Amino acid sequence: MDEAGRCRACASAELMAHYDAPDTMFGSGRSFPYGECAACGTLNLLDVPDDFSPYYPPDYLSMTVDPAALGPATRSLVKATSYAVLRDRTGVGRRVLGAVPVRRMRTLVTILDSVARAPSAPATMLDVGAGSGMVPLAVSLAGGIEVLGIDPFAAGDRRLGDHAELRAIGLDDVKGTFDLVSFHHSLEHVPDPLGALRTAMELLAPGGTVLVRLPTVSSFAWREYGTEWIQLDPPRHVWLPSRAGLAALADAAGLEIVGSYDDSNEFQFWGSEQARRGVALTDQRSQYVNARQSSFSSHELRAFARRARELNDQHDGDQTVVYLRAPSGGAANASTDVR
Repeated sequence: MDEAGRCRACASAELMAHYDAPDTMFGSGRSFPYGECAACGTLNLLDVPDDFSPYYPPDYLSMTVDPAALGPATRSLVKATSYAVLRDRTGVGRRVLGAVPVRRMRTLVTILDSVARAPSAPATMLDVGAGSGMVPLAVSLAGGIEVLGIDPFAAGDRRLGDHAELRAIGLDDVKGTFDLVSFHHSLEHVPDPLGALRTAMELLAPGGTVLVRLPTVSSFAWREYGTEWIQLDPPRHVWLPSRAGLAALADAAGLEIVGSYDDSNEFQFWGSEQARRGVALTDQRSQYVNARQSSFSSHELRAFARRARELNDQHDGDQTVVYLRAPSGGAANASTDVR
């Protein structure tokens, strides 16, 4: 719940369940308390740390790929991938690249695809929670989009390329306006998501879009795995919305959902199955760390991937993408206060 004891999604003060969620990323042995909102089903971290920096070490997932360290061949591959997804309107490029077995490449394609599906093609983009800056760089390499990435845990400010920049600042410190403000698995890390969405709305250019990708408890994976669901990720995920809670939050911010789809993958299964067996995501026995030594067969992994696609089609995947805009006729930078 927030500092006032209310659900971060719908502002209800009533809980219907409490959970102690284990650290499934680093296997520290610690557990963290969550409450399930009685009104919308959103999960809220009940004891928010005053200082999150210990939970985002230098080897945290979004910091592991340094754009500055990319070799010429890798950079060319990223550029070709970005162009294929963002500029190839036939969709052939993204389908081919989405089938590439390299996990990081498929993740990049998934992120780029969400940008490509935005209601209108952006010329400027703000990426909130950009980590090392890989997404801003990749988007910019397709050409035609100027990208600013921000992350308070970034090592420092730097240029990522001719059309991309990374700054170690928070959302409140951003100046200017953008056609697209994206939260790629970052909004769930924010203790005040309503404030973040309101700020994002103020940064939108006329007709601009807020893109949100995040895990959701309105999913088979949460129902099946509970606190061993790998995307619960305590305590970094301060809240995990239900679909109803996400809609309520958007409405409170003065935005409306103009499109959505699920983009979950097999990670929801092998990551959660590992957690059930007591294997943390960063453990040397993990599929994430050493896929060649994985306890999962190729047949199992393919089955997980097929099941993920089925759940996405049923709108029951464990992560979803929503596009938010100011209501028709409303100014993109209007302020709405309903709480």
